[in-house]
Amino acid sequence: MEAVEHSPSPTGPGIEIAEEDGRVGYEGLTLLAPPDGRPLLKDLSVTIPSGIRVLIAGPNVAAKVALFRATAGIWTSGEGRIVRPGADGMLWLAERPYLPPGTLRELLVRAGQDRVITDDRILSLLRELNLEPVLARVGGLDREQDWDAMLSLGEQQLLAFLQILLAAPRFVFLDRPGTALSSEQVGQMLKRLSDNSISYLTVGEAGESLNGYDAVLNIADAGGWTWKTIKAGQIEE
Repeated sequence: MEAVEHSPSPTGPGIEIAEEDGRVGYEGLTLLAPPDGRPLLKDLSVTIPSGIRVLIAGPNVAAKVALFRATAGIWTSGEGRIVRPGADGMLWLAERPYLPPGTLRELLVRAGQDRVITDDRILSLLRELNLEPVLARVGGLDREQDWDAMLSLGEQQLLAFLQILLAAPRFVFLDRPGTALSSEQVGQMLKRLSDNSISYLTVGEAGESLNGYDAVLNIADAGGWTWKTIKAGQIEE
């Protein structure tokens, strides 16, 4: 989150990032693979308004990850324009979340929100996500821990989800959450995001369920793309 808040704009010679509440947009976005300049994604132009939940699918894993990073402002190779909310309106959850050493409270509550997020709210979400054993294991909310050594990757991912729920951004961009969580857990997390009016873009894996999504952006190996709407778990032709 600190990287996003302090990322320069534009992110590189050809990629411009503009901040605008209420939507994520890509305007003529082409992403290139360094160092050879091979196109990963060609001329993407779509607008995703608040309330739309998008699955980013297709066999081109490198392009999907590049899009995740470019939207966060940390992929510099390419050209075009990205429109997204500022740091308070959009968060990112990487395939392997980074949880810096500190207390559980510091991990879950963003700076400046400690006065508005109560212990009861934190404890209620820990119970809902079946993370009470973690709370007991780490000795409460205010004991410093090294989270990489203390938690499994799945537990780290669930705590990162909890952090997002507490922060309540308009959008969140998820990178392959099914790597560390079961499909059932991912479904539950997406439902909680929807219930809290948090729109999400998810970098999916092969065979990803369409349930919980309104549209699918499919990226082909050669960098081409298609955008289709989803209704009742089925792609509309």
